[in-house]
Amino acid sequence: MLLLDRGGMVTQDAVQIAASGWSVEVLMLLLHRGGMVTQDAVQIAASGGSAEVLMLLLDRGGMITQPIFEKAASECSAETFVLLFEKGGTLTTAVLQATLKNGRFRAEIMNVLLDRHPPFITAEDIPQLLKSAITESLLVTAIKDQLSGDNVIALCERAKSIAIGTRILEAAAANHRFSNGVLPYLSRRRHDVELPEAVFEAAAGNFWGGKEALLLLEARSGYTINTQTVAKAAICKGSLPATRLLLARPRDWSVIKELVICAT
Repeated sequence: MLLLDRGGMVTQDAVQIAASGWSVEVLMLLLHRGGMVTQDAVQIAASGGSAEVLMLLLDRGGMITQPIFEKAASECSAETFVLLFEKGGTLTTAVLQATLKNGRFRAEIMNVLLDRHPPFITAEDIPQLLKSAITESLLVTAIKDQLSGDNVIALCERAKSIAIGTRILEAAAANHRFSNGVLPYLSRRRHDVELPEAVFEAAAGNFWGGKEALLLLEARSGYTINTQTVAKAAICKGSLPATRLLLARPRDWSVIKELVICAT
């Protein structure tokens, strides 16, 4: 205020810097002294500022576009996410994919999307829209990006029309966190009892949970796990418990001996 009173000028750089912060008062002063609301400022506020700062920009003429929503979803808070949705953003697969990359606020946003006691949500149609935005690729991404097991299951429950295919099972079998929760759920959801060898190969390469995953999948499908492909995956990925499990099974281990030589 003192600098402005002494002849200082408000630049767009200053407005954008203020948009990235959490002070509504500072931004309001800059706008009052000649600063302009631009879409760049809206994007900056959506991605890194507070919901209150973003709301001020929207009240002064800023607009929420789909590209702004998609870009901000990977960085914004849950409160800002809801504001972006309520002010014009569409919940799409691309937005959800971006949300899965939001390491800081991902859990809070997922709680909002899954309708788990959100404290500030007024958009009642989010849970319904969520169903149409869930795809097989999204579930694979959620599993690979280490989304919590209960959230993965909740997403699957929201989209029961999606078949549990090989890609989803492969991703879950390779994730050591999902051996005891998500993988059993997904294997039960799959209508076809027969599982492709690629799923067992992914489980064998699971460094921490390979043994449990293999035993679960074997019991579910009746598949013989002591094959060359599965053993190679266990050995090459260094999954010691899975390798020990396979070594305890009777078979011609001359082939495995050569695999070990290749892997070392």
